[in-house]
Amino acid sequence: MNWESDPTRLRLLQEDIYRGKVLRARQLTVSQRLADVFECSNTGLELMFSGVRMKQPELTEEETWKEVGARIHRVRRMRDHGYYQTGEAAP
Repeated sequence: MNWESDPTRLRLLQEDIYRGKVLRARQLTVSQRLADVFECSNTGLELMFSGVRMKQPELTEEETWKEVGARIHRVRRMRDHGYYQTGEAAP
């Protein structure tokens, strides 16, 4: 099915998927939600680690983690200086 030919059906499918995700999330306990947050965080760190490794394969594991930390620090500094904002964009 080509969703471009029927954008209304695509929008309805997207809304249905979103609604299902929300309903499943509401059934989780606080500890399950926290576990999901930590899993997402760990996945993000692993992806960053892999990205550094691909660009700088000569680094040791310790040096790679230091570079990951430096990148996180840079992003936080950019956020703190207002270069980008988290959350919804202003109209």
